[in-house]
Amino acid sequence: MIPTYNPPSAYLEQTLRSVLAQDPGPEQMQIEVVDDGSPKVDVIALVQKIAGDRVTVFRSPVNKGLAGCWNTCIERSHGEWVHILHQDDLVFPRFYSVLGRLIYAQPTAGAAFCRYDFIDSKGARVLEQPALQAEAGPIDHPSETLAIKNQVQCSAIVVRRSAYQRVGGYDGQFVFTLDWQMWVRIAAGFPVLYHPELLASFRIQADSETSRLARTGETVRDSMRMIESFPNYITPGRVEAVQSQARQWVCDLALQKGVAFFANDHAEWAMAQLHAGLCYDKRLSSWRIAFRCWRRSVRKSKKLIIPPLPLLPASWFQPKH
Repeated sequence: MIPTYNPPSAYLEQTLRSVLAQDPGPEQMQIEVVDDGSPKVDVIALVQKIAGDRVTVFRSPVNKGLAGCWNTCIERSHGEWVHILHQDDLVFPRFYSVLGRLIYAQPTAGAAFCRYDFIDSKGARVLEQPALQAEAGPIDHPSETLAIKNQVQCSAIVVRRSAYQRVGGYDGQFVFTLDWQMWVRIAAGFPVLYHPELLASFRIQADSETSRLARTGETVRDSMRMIESFPNYITPGRVEAVQSQARQWVCDLALQKGVAFFANDHAEWAMAQLHAGLCYDKRLSSWRIAFRCWRRSVRKSKKLIIPPLPLLPASWFQPKH
C-alpha cells in the first residue's frame, strides 16, 4: 500500500518499480496507491503510465493527513500482511521473499522488519542503519527495545493486518511519531521479528514533512508527547527507565540536528531544534555544545542571533539530599 500526496513522478516511479521487480502476481500481492487528495498531480494517470493496470489507485476526495491516509491504506488492504511503502522510499530485491520466509515461520508474530539505509534526493546512501541483532528472528523485550529509540522506518516493516486491527489505527494526535508509537503498541501485544539483511531505503528530503517539522523543533516536542504514552504499553516497573532512555535519545538527536543546521548556515532552524531539545536536556555538555555553535554562527554571519533559552524547571536547581 503506497500512500501519496503530490508525488514527484521520478520518485514514485522508482518506488513502484522496486516493488514490481519482485511482484509475485495479483493472486499473492495487492499493489495499490492510496492518494490523499493530491491537488497538483494526476496520480491515476501517473500510475497507469508507470504500471499499467497492475497497480490500482484509490483517490481520497479530501485530504486526511498522514494518520488518516495510512489508516485508509490499512482499511483498503486485502492481504494478511500489510506493507505501507511511502511514495519516495524503496525496497531492495528479495525484500518480500526474505521477510515472507521469516513471518511464515513465526505464525504468532505481529510485525517483521529489516535493516535499512537512508538515501538522499539523488538516491545516494547517506547512512546505513546498524544491525539490531546478528541473527534473524524475534527481538527480545520488543516493546522496550522499540520504545527506547525508533529502530524502524515504514519502508522496512510489514505488519500483520489483524495486529493493526487489534491495536487500532495510527494516532492522528501525533504529527511526527505516529509510526514510532505504532511499533511500540504492536510490540506490546505481539512478537516482533527482525532480519539483519539490508533490504529497504528511507529517503531524506529537504522539502519533506519531517524536514519541515525539524526546522520548527516540532519533531522534539511531538516525540516527548508520544513518550508520555508509554505507561500504556510498557511493564509498570520499567516505564520510568524506558521513558528516561527515550527522552535522552531524542535530546541527542536534537543536538545533532541543531549542530548540522548551524554547519549549513541555518541558524534559525538550529536554534528551534536546540531550544526544543534543551527544554528536556539537563546535561551541561549539551548546553556547551549549543553555545559554541551559536557563537560560531554569530561570528560567521556577524549578526547577533539571540537564542530563546528555555525556561528551566525550579527543581533543577534544588539541592539533592
